[in-house]
Amino acid sequence: FHDEHLIIASALKSISVRPEDCFFVDIGAGDGIDMSNTFLLAEQEAKGIALEFNPSKFSMMAVTYRALPNIQLARVPVTPRNVVALLEGLGCPKEVTLLNLDIDSYDYDVLESILLSFSFRFLCLEINPIFPFDIEFKVNFPATEWAGDTFHGMSLSMAYRLLRDNGYEITHLDRSFLFATRKDAVANPLQPIPSDRLEATLDQSLVGSSWDQVLKLYRGRPVGDILSSLEDLFAGKPDGAYTMKLSSSKVTKPTL
Repeated sequence: FHDEHLIIASALKSISVRPEDCFFVDIGAGDGIDMSNTFLLAEQEAKGIALEFNPSKFSMMAVTYRALPNIQLARVPVTPRNVVALLEGLGCPKEVTLLNLDIDSYDYDVLESILLSFSFRFLCLEINPIFPFDIEFKVNFPATEWAGDTFHGMSLSMAYRLLRDNGYEITHLDRSFLFATRKDAVANPLQPIPSDRLEATLDQSLVGSSWDQVLKLYRGRPVGDILSSLEDLFAGKPDGAYTMKLSSSKVTKPTL
């Protein structure tokens, strides 16, 4: 959707790892082809696990992936409570080349659980770009299925803090796409985006895109006004459905 597959291919090339030597985990794999970030790896004989709960999407993926025996498929609802056991049961190694996570829901809670048990060379994640860096947001578990609106996922600041605390650095940001790498990986050629440039990088990626209106509505005003607008926007959500507060991720942001 945001050329994630190209970033992944470039990252693997930069560390001289061939697709056939990779192991990936794709959570929220969809039909395995349309807007898939891992299909090209699967086609090039990577090993992996693809999880999808939507029955029609999973059925389509199951048909296509009959020719890709290296990929284990499971139709299962992934939660922060079961994700580690699911991956372990499917034989996931502790050291994984790539995690792709996109469930449009409580992504943060699932990611937090996974990072306690598995290590990834690269992370391909979805963020919700409507939130400025000064506001932390995440959908809480449990949650209903995404309704196709702005209520989904996690903010950049929440993702940044979780990744930082678990030893990962953000190396690419493009609208709702975040790419990160484990910072203690040997000979890592990918340069992290300085923390004080994260918001500016995200803003620049939004200009002229389908997300352009987000800059005017939610990112270009005083943070107090934005927080109030977002609270009004989510007023109909059940109690405890989300966490939203001023950010505790302390970075100094430059003036644009």
